[in-house]
This record gives sequence, C-alpha cells and structure tokens, in this order.
Amino acid sequence: MLFFFLLVVSAASTAAAAELFESVAIGIRGPGFVVLAADASFRRGLVSMSDGLDKIFEMDDRRLLCAIGDLAECEDFGELMRQTLHLHELRGFRPRGAHAAHFLRRELVGMRRGANRKLPGLKLMLATDDSLYWLDETGAQADLDFAAHGLGASLVLGHLDREYREDLSKEDALALLAQCFELLHERYASSTAAGFLVKLVSSSSSSTSSSSAKEKEKKKKENNNNNGPACERWRWTFLDEDNNGLVPLPPPLKETMDLTTYVR
Repeated sequence: MLFFFLLVVSAASTAAAAELFESVAIGIRGPGFVVLAADASFRRGLVSMSDGLDKIFEMDDRRLLCAIGDLAECEDFGELMRQTLHLHELRGFRPRGAHAAHFLRRELVGMRRGANRKLPGLKLMLATDDSLYWLDETGAQADLDFAAHGLGASLVLGHLDREYREDLSKEDALALLAQCFELLHERYASSTAAGFLVKLVSSSSSSTSSSSAKEKEKKKKENNNNNGPACERWRWTFLDEDNNGLVPLPPPLKETMDLTTYVR
C-alpha cells in the first residue's frame, strides 16, 4: 500500500514538473513585418532532452508557424500544414493569412471532434508579413498585435502591453523581445540556458513586394540558392550581451536528391 502511494505521488510530481517547464512562444507584429520567438529546449519533466529545437516552421517565404506542445504532435502538425498549403498553391490557390489561420483552426477543432476525439495540446501562432494570428488548443483564434503562449506568457504579456507601439521598427521589436527574454530568464523557472530562436518575416522579403520582374526573379534564384524561405533568423542566449544577445543564423540547408544517380 505504501509503495502504491509513493508511486502515485511520484507520477503526480512528474506530471507537475512537466507542466511547470512548459515551452514559451512570443509574437510581435510591426508595420510590414512579424517576428516570432520560441525557446529552443525540449524537456521531459526535469530532464532536458534537447537544447537546439526549432519550433518555428517556415511554411513559405510569407508565412511562419510556431507550434508548442507535445513534440511529436508539433512536428506532425507543422509538416502536415506546410505540405497542405503547398498543395493548394500547386492547384492555383494561395491562401491568404486569414484563410490559412481559419484552416489551422478547423484542423484543430477537427482533431477534437473526430472519431478518436483526440484532445491536442497544440498552441499555435501564425505569422504573415502583415498579420499575427493566435490559436490555442481549443480552437480559439484571434488576430493580435502581440501574443504569447505557455506559462511564461503571463509574465511577458504585461511587459508587451506596456512597451508595445504600433510604429515599432524591426530593431525596436527585437530589443523588446530581448527584454522579454531577460524577464523570463529572471522570473520563469525554465531552462533558458538553451536560448530562444527568433524568426522574422516581412513584406520586403516577400515575393509579392513591389519590384521589377527581373528583381523578383533574382530574389527567387537567391532564395533557391540559399535553400530556404526568405526570412531572417537569430538565436538569443543570455550569455551573449552584445546586440541584445541576438546572434544571426544562416538559412537552413534544404535536403536535395540527385536523381541522376538512380538513372541506369
């Protein structure tokens, strides 16, 4: 009987610890750009499983999707949404920000109302070049100027509400994010040693920006050579005090397959 009691207490403590170290995601919208940030760690209870996790999916050159929650659900859902939106584009329809956000919301609600009645723990933020959409695990959706997910959201939302301005520049938005990171590092009991990944998408990096056809084709070739969408990336760590702790990151490498090796 005592062993059973200790087992129940241990399971409850592990569940509480897993809830305590919940991921944190922050989004800020400015004039012509949106910046997303998420912690780079994955924890199972008190154990750190990874400190280089990218929780912000690059859907295309105009949309970013930040997903926090169960790691497997985030990976599966993010990849499914990316491929589905790409399929719509191949069929000649490019969903706008509101359409894409509604599609995400419908998928979340469908997971709750399906035959398996699975209750997803996914919390999402969709960023386009001019909109920031906040979605929670129940399917609630809102178009906001700034947003946050996770237990640390209660700490940073007050600071964002006090310091946010509609005419924020990119530098001001990054500085405001750095202040939120410092606040989380001081007051939130999470593993901020892994740092945060920051990604920014803007109308200037979008393929729909006002430029000539030659410039658009040149940018398209540059994006293909860079093997990734045209968005800016940083990594923040409290150990680096220069430049608000933000370190620029190169674009990710795209996995390519040389089909000539399979031709006989």
